[in-house]
Amino acid sequence: MEDEIARLRQALEEERRRREAAESRASEEQRRREEAERIVELLQLEPYLEACYTLSLAIKVVTDCSLTI
Repeated sequence: MEDEIARLRQALEEERRRREAAESRASEEQRRREEAERIVELLQLEPYLEACYTLSLAIKVVTDCSLTI
């Protein structure tokens, strides 16, 4: 009987370690996924910012009032 209890406790502890390891892997995968999403957002943002910068360089401010009427 005591051997059976010890065996069950050992099996329970082993299962707990497996679960913790699986949770740790899932947490790491989630962190990597979030990091990848941030990188994708930055890659999409960069061309937009470059286009805005190019446009701002192309804009000429007219200071001659006779040209604005």
